[in-house]
Amino acid sequence: FTFQHIPRGGDSTEYSNSSANNPRDKNLVIIIDVDNTIYSERDLINNSDSTNPWHQGIESQIIRNSHLFGLKYFNLTSHQCDQLYRMYGSTVEGIRHMLDSQEEVNEVLGRFYREVYDPIDFSCLNTNARNNVRSGYDHGNALQKRRALAEFLTSISQTHSVYLASNSPRAHVVRVMNGMGLRGVRFAGIISPDNEHIQPNEKDTHHSIVFPTKASPLQYYRHVLEKHPVQSHRIILLDDSLHNIQSAETVGIDGIYINGQSDKRVSRTLEEGLAEALGHIFPNFIRWQ
Repeated sequence: FTFQHIPRGGDSTEYSNSSANNPRDKNLVIIIDVDNTIYSERDLINNSDSTNPWHQGIESQIIRNSHLFGLKYFNLTSHQCDQLYRMYGSTVEGIRHMLDSQEEVNEVLGRFYREVYDPIDFSCLNTNARNNVRSGYDHGNALQKRRALAEFLTSISQTHSVYLASNSPRAHVVRVMNGMGLRGVRFAGIISPDNEHIQPNEKDTHHSIVFPTKASPLQYYRHVLEKHPVQSHRIILLDDSLHNIQSAETVGIDGIYINGQSDKRVSRTLEEGLAEALGHIFPNFIRWQ
């Protein structure tokens, strides 16, 4: 089948899923992106009591800290940092391409992950029983949706291998899961740039890099691909980045685009994307409510 994607800031394009004609012919493996996929950045902003726009979401803090890092070490403007993101799929990949030696990559990227992610305030993930007077956001409803998501993921993980995947470091993923109330879900693993299973080793016969991101899919997804060969498994990535989906497709991983901004023409929440991956809804499902 084919379904339409609405890229951020762009026109709708068609994205074909090559192995979807017989979705139950292979063992299903699900990979879920974290930032703005496992949670909705827009919902976090609505949820926040802070009047400081830089503390109203998680992804907004990552962007702000990335801008500050680019300015501090490379004299880059915010616009130039955003250009790196659009060109390479992530700011950290853009910075990697600015460095000359492996020693610089090791030092600078390690520093990037510390300075960008360590200061993040996760309080916007908190929910309580009161409503946000400033935004009208219903915290009770948010908590109910979180619990439903936890139950859904718990159920899926009992019969399928479900991984989390992020261009953010592992510690950040764990903090998001804790804040979302998903600590009890038994995920098959966390794929992150600092994952020890995907770092270069002496057995590598191809060019490998330290701190690989989704822009290097053969290395980034290596552990999953070795454990679940695409010849006998159907692997599906749920992500809010078309760049990441298209990159994963080159190594045989299918993709479902999660549009956290809820565009009414074509909108997939994480729950809808999971249901589609499991074959429980039509691929052109449109959420109007």
